[in-house]
Amino acid sequence: MKSKVISHTGLDVANNLNLFSLGYNDKDGGFRRWNVVSRRKIPKAISKDFSPDCVVIVAYHYDSDRVVLLKQYRATIDGIIIEFPAGKIDEGESIEEAATRELKEETGLDLFRVDDISPPIYSSSGMTDESVVLVFCSCLGEISTDKNETTEEIEPFFLSRDDLESLLDGTYFEEPVSFCIRTWLVLGYNSYE
Repeated sequence: MKSKVISHTGLDVANNLNLFSLGYNDKDGGFRRWNVVSRRKIPKAISKDFSPDCVVIVAYHYDSDRVVLLKQYRATIDGIIIEFPAGKIDEGESIEEAATRELKEETGLDLFRVDDISPPIYSSSGMTDESVVLVFCSCLGEISTDKNETTEEIEPFFLSRDDLESLLDGTYFEEPVSFCIRTWLVLGYNSYE
């Protein structure tokens, strides 16, 4: 027998984050429960809508020949994390539109070409059904944080290939930083070229 979700119960709702308890039959037919956080009103295991929730923008800045990264304060770790620009895909918005909007809002840069889009990726499927797509693109312009929300503490920066090793080994910044797993994997993978 194959495991299968058969029910869900909403436990808590708070500003686009919902906690559900999924009821499922395990491979031996036994009934089990699993709690999951979702950005959706109905968890993906029930709706079967596996479209991505967010974009992660892996942007190459054409004029400087560098990749675009963020140094961002995240309350969840009470510290700075290095990550790519990213954000939610708004209702009715395409992946390309979301990437263009989020890149502009977080960095002031203008996306001018989308080179590739990954399939939906899950980074913590034991806890959440949130998925993202990596949008590999090229951009132009000057860095600006004028469009950042007051809740965002973001410092965009360009990273050259020459500085990649010092970023990954922790010597690029004076203060300690953490990495978003997607950022670490993409930058680390590219360092082996």
